[in-house]
Amino acid sequence: SDAVSTSTTQDGFEAGSPLHLATQGAVQIAAVGGVPGRDERYDLFLHAMRDLNNPADIATLQSYHPTYPNEPDYSSYTIEDDPADFFDRVTIGLVPLMFDAMIALGLSACGMEYHNGTDHFDGYQHFAKFKQTQFHGATGNNRFHPETGTRLADSARFTLTNFVFVDTIGNIANFENVETDIFQDGEWVSVKSRTFNDGTTIPQPDLPPLEPNNIYIGFGLRSIGLLLAFWTWAVSIGFTIWMMKNRKSRVVKASQPIFLGLILLGCFLMGTSIVFLSLDDELVSTETCSVFCILVPWFFSFGWILSFSALFAKTERVNQIFHNPKCRRMKVTVKDVMA
Repeated sequence: SDAVSTSTTQDGFEAGSPLHLATQGAVQIAAVGGVPGRDERYDLFLHAMRDLNNPADIATLQSYHPTYPNEPDYSSYTIEDDPADFFDRVTIGLVPLMFDAMIALGLSACGMEYHNGTDHFDGYQHFAKFKQTQFHGATGNNRFHPETGTRLADSARFTLTNFVFVDTIGNIANFENVETDIFQDGEWVSVKSRTFNDGTTIPQPDLPPLEPNNIYIGFGLRSIGLLLAFWTWAVSIGFTIWMMKNRKSRVVKASQPIFLGLILLGCFLMGTSIVFLSLDDELVSTETCSVFCILVPWFFSFGWILSFSALFAKTERVNQIFHNPKCRRMKVTVKDVMA
């Protein structure tokens, strides 16, 4: 973009360096006031500005230049030193756009006075009128954004500058800045063929379409994972049914059924997490895979907590019974352990 000046290439780059190779054939887009010979109004602006290159007008312009007695470096510039350079500078770059911006401010102020019948208005009123202002100036058809007041891009002018490699002198690669396209009146106009990185005017082919290499889990690993999950479910459900049928037996009572149930529930949940891990976007959508990825740690962590907390609770129950120095009969309920 025009954040980088085209003068960047004037001194060239080291031949074969990354800057040389990257700049060769590159294109810069920049906002400009206009292109000489392509718009009558812009040509009139250039002519009027260059007509100021006379002693009387130069003296007037110099009188407006601020002076700083205590800072002589800021007061040393005079137009008389190089008037040709001064008037060349004020007719290129953003200066014509600034000229039209000042005209727009003046027209909007006149519009306020004409339509409101008063020459008194505040900044808000002036800005509101400025956004409505439209006119053909030196830089084209000036139109502004109705909310921000910014110059609308399709009403401005832009150029494409092509950095063309010329030759190598010593170890320095030299470039020529060539304007190839102009954006004016809402459309691009080609002025000259563009030179690409390989030195030809033939556009380079686009990069080939990306072909992702999807590494899926595969039928074999998925089958093993689902088999383990179903086996975990079957064992958990089977032992749960057996425990319910034999809940009054001495062995099951001594093993504390509520904790056995928690261990089996935890194993069932951990087995379920294997199912989620066994499915990928070969079988289900990407959104579904995202949901499964979220569920895996929840099911596995919750199942692990249930199983091991039940084992620790059973151990604590036994610990309270056997750590009984007076060997008195005591009853440790589930509530006591869970608390």
